[in-house]
Amino acid sequence: TRNIPTEFFIDEESHYSLQYAIKSARAQLGENCISHRFKTADYARLTELLDKSIEQLGDRSFRVIVSDTVSSMSGRVYDVDTLCRIAEKYDCLLYLDEAHSIATWGEEGRGIASEMQDFERYRKRLIIMGTLTKAIAQIGGYVVVPNKSLSCFLRGCSPQYIFSAPLSPWM
Repeated sequence: TRNIPTEFFIDEESHYSLQYAIKSARAQLGENCISHRFKTADYARLTELLDKSIEQLGDRSFRVIVSDTVSSMSGRVYDVDTLCRIAEKYDCLLYLDEAHSIATWGEEGRGIASEMQDFERYRKRLIIMGTLTKAIAQIGGYVVVPNKSLSCFLRGCSPQYIFSAPLSPWM
């Protein structure tokens, strides 16, 4: 049997750690990991890439849109509502990096995603990641996933989780 490829559609201004993670996955998975970059916040280009993907692979691909919510380079705030609509239309997961919005945006500093107009509608296709190392100045981070299976998968496959150590007592 043939494996279903995973396709990542990543905003070119996304944090280097996201770009590096996709490169690492490509090195391990080869042709079963495909990466497409689109110009920052160019959602028309993103939909063109998704249309082309569907034309070439149909439903024989697992698609993930990857974007920051606030750019670490320019401070640009991304249109998360538009990204959600695109993810829904093309049946993609949407990975949002909230590292630069936690404690700085949204009610009580909960980030850009907390301000989404229709969160409940999109929650099953969202992966939201944040780090506490920016505005909160603490060690740690989080990933919010739509289901228990994905949570177990991430726990079982993440070297950062498997090989991490407890915090030092002074922390």
